[in-house]
Amino acid sequence: MSKANAVSRQGQLVEGPRSERDLVYYSLSSCPMCRKGREYLEEKGYAYRLLEVDRLDPGEKDRLKEELTQKYGMRVVFPALLIDDSRIVLGFFRGSWDEALGEKAPADSSAPEVRVHAEQIAARRGWLLNPEPRHLAGVLAGLEANRKRHGYYLCPCRDGSGERGQDADIICPCDYSGADVSEFGHCYCGLFVSRRFADGGRSVQPIPERRLQQRRGKPVGVPAITTTDLCSIKDTVRAIHELEKELKRSHGLTLNEALCLCCVSNLSHSPGECAQQMGLSASRVSRIISSLERKGLLERRSQPDDHRSTELSITGRGRQHLQDLRESGFSFSRLDARSGAGAKGSRA
Repeated sequence: MSKANAVSRQGQLVEGPRSERDLVYYSLSSCPMCRKGREYLEEKGYAYRLLEVDRLDPGEKDRLKEELTQKYGMRVVFPALLIDDSRIVLGFFRGSWDEALGEKAPADSSAPEVRVHAEQIAARRGWLLNPEPRHLAGVLAGLEANRKRHGYYLCPCRDGSGERGQDADIICPCDYSGADVSEFGHCYCGLFVSRRFADGGRSVQPIPERRLQQRRGKPVGVPAITTTDLCSIKDTVRAIHELEKELKRSHGLTLNEALCLCCVSNLSHSPGECAQQMGLSASRVSRIISSLERKGLLERRSQPDDHRSTELSITGRGRQHLQDLRESGFSFSRLDARSGAGAKGSRA
């Protein structure tokens, strides 16, 4: 883009009779959904600042995306509405915007609250809602029933305790949804599906339960932490540092770069899925992916039918690196020796 066509980061002020909220609207000039968001703001009479991100200078655009990702802890997709510099709403769904701006939704709203909740999650994660109407309606009805019963969206396909703290990992979206969508194409209850799964015309099938079985509120087989265990953790951390040194020496990779390659090879096709699998922030994973791109091991490209979504793939060179890693036979020798000594002591 030429500098003559680039716009300022300050955006364009759009006048309106209502200025009680500080609104910044990040959009794409060619996006129909973004136009609907503008129509909403103008219908409600809001004054706001409009920033069409695709018109920014490329370097400035990348810096803006990185700043938003770091500030809000997730990959920001467009359209996005920033409210009072404290809350950001992704995608345009009238019900969610009504709620975020304190607007009273019309009595005949066609999008019930539970569907708006699901649509927001799908937009944020780059997923789709299940395209099979009967299945989707059943899961949404189950979520709504659980909200009325417990006060939160407990996964309708799991038997929760009724205590929010104990059920935190299975409140929609559950902690296991990213891995399930990555591996099987849909989450445990079939509410969310990947774009590839939907395009393939497949139906939801039963999948394994990732959640640990609970017994009296504590995971089965997890003993209390002792001083000895903490010493073992210290040894584990040291062994991981040694492994990373060996990875850098023999393969030119950091440990996180190697783990990211493994994630993509295991069907984690988006940066968000990799972040969830690795337990890292979206911004950190983005930097890891950029490093792997520079090394020619990964490719990142926009989806042809949704330019806001990014798909990752391993290059031929990346596959060779991964094969070399798998054949290296890394061993935590110090930990093995410690375990052997501990085992002998316990037998004595």
